[in-house]
Amino acid sequence: MRRRRDPQATRAALVKAAGELFSKEGVEDTAVSDIVRRAGVAQGTFYLYFDSKDDVLNALAEIWSDEFVRAYEEVAARDDLNAVRKLELARQATLSPEEVKGPKGETLRHFHREEHHDVHDRVADETARRLRPVVARIISQGIGEGLFGTAFPDEAAWLILSASRALDDARFETGNVDARLEEAYADLVTKVLVSKVDFADAYRRAGRPAGPTSSA
Repeated sequence: MRRRRDPQATRAALVKAAGELFSKEGVEDTAVSDIVRRAGVAQGTFYLYFDSKDDVLNALAEIWSDEFVRAYEEVAARDDLNAVRKLELARQATLSPEEVKGPKGETLRHFHREEHHDVHDRVADETARRLRPVVARIISQGIGEGLFGTAFPDEAAWLILSASRALDDARFETGNVDARLEEAYADLVTKVLVSKVDFADAYRRAGRPAGPTSSA
């Protein structure tokens, strides 16, 4: 008797296969038949869980958001780093300029299209809501270390995340990393935190564009 596959495992296998293919080949060059072949399921099985490629892309965005928040939480929890270094390391959870122009960046650009607007905004709002206390804790640590002079860690976290979301949207809507926008963002972070460290230099050391952006 053939063993029935667990529905949750099947859905997860489809999402995983889609993510691997989207990141390697791009959304446009990946067919549903490619996804089911990689997942090891029948073509009709895909439509038991998703209506289209775009539907599975929305599911992927939620997973990426979870991974992104976890990466921040892991960095924030470390007791061997000062606040500036934590913000530098958190940058490594984002895409490099080269990756923005590659297949993975293309996947995120696809997610920023108008047809994904509602899901994008929901995922981005939820990501920012979860990141705000994490970033605020890092800022509070920096205040205690004498690195930041702001008296408003929670509000500063909100301002930084709001600005970084705008930067993120610009990055993926155009497919380019605008150096002036990146420098302006780093300048904003430095001033919002009343930081003794220039974040343009800090983010360059981290090898990533400026600012803690969302994966969505």
